[in-house]
Amino acid sequence: MLGYIVKRLLLAVLTVLLICAITFFVMHAVPGGPFNREKALSPATKEALEARYDLDKPLVTQFFLYLKNLLHGDLGVSLKNGREISAIIKESFPISAKLGLLAVTVALILGTIFGSLAALMRNKLPDRVIIFFSTLFTAVPSFVLETLLLLVFCIKLGWIEVWSANSTNYLLPVLALAAYPMAYTTRLAKTSMLDALSQDYIRTARAKGVSKWKIIFKHALRNSLIPVITYAGPEVAYIITGSMVVETVFTIGGIGSKFVQSINNRDYTVIMATTIFLATLMVVANVICDLLYKVVDPRIQYD
Repeated sequence: MLGYIVKRLLLAVLTVLLICAITFFVMHAVPGGPFNREKALSPATKEALEARYDLDKPLVTQFFLYLKNLLHGDLGVSLKNGREISAIIKESFPISAKLGLLAVTVALILGTIFGSLAALMRNKLPDRVIIFFSTLFTAVPSFVLETLLLLVFCIKLGWIEVWSANSTNYLLPVLALAAYPMAYTTRLAKTSMLDALSQDYIRTARAKGVSKWKIIFKHALRNSLIPVITYAGPEVAYIITGSMVVETVFTIGGIGSKFVQSINNRDYTVIMATTIFLATLMVVANVICDLLYKVVDPRIQYD
């Protein structure tokens, strides 16, 4: 077990470094730069800025300088406003994290409940209704759903105030962010539950006279959670860091909107920091989910 954890952690570090390298070189390959503006800077000013941020050095040298600073915990400063990137993340991530955790909770709990219910009532009316709406939420683009929610409930009906950083009403952003993962989790949970209910140990439990609800909750549901956990790992990391589309539509100042702004501004240091931050969360979430397999199914062995 310990050897497996060490191996996964080493692979996680290698994965983050690889993502860091790909992002760095692809980012610099895109035309434009952080100091390109509508009113062009003088050549002397541009050269001074590039020298200040080491952008005048060869690209490979820049990359290793960035890695050196990163290993010392220095994420650098924004090339646009000079703010410390650690301060930007500290300010924006709690907003995305609170919104994301609520959306994750709604998506996983409701998705598992609806999927299990659809499996238990296969080919009946509840199953057809659940699958219809899960297919609908999977097919509808997120920006369309978010715009409709904003238009209907905030602007037309006025039932819910437009979201702001000081708002306590997270209903619409959470629904918009949770809709797709909830629909996908529903279909995944249904398929997994149907597979679990067809296993030999379920038939054996029924033959022994075990109660229906004990079979469902103690045996079938527990073993059907493994695919859901597999999906939940990267999805948790993705949602917690904030959906860029949701944050843009609802004007939420989370880390997702900061990432979009940094791309538009060619703010290299912010792009790198947010990408590494997201990649690290993804990798950590996947490692945690792999370890949770053992909790859900003790039969699983780690090599």
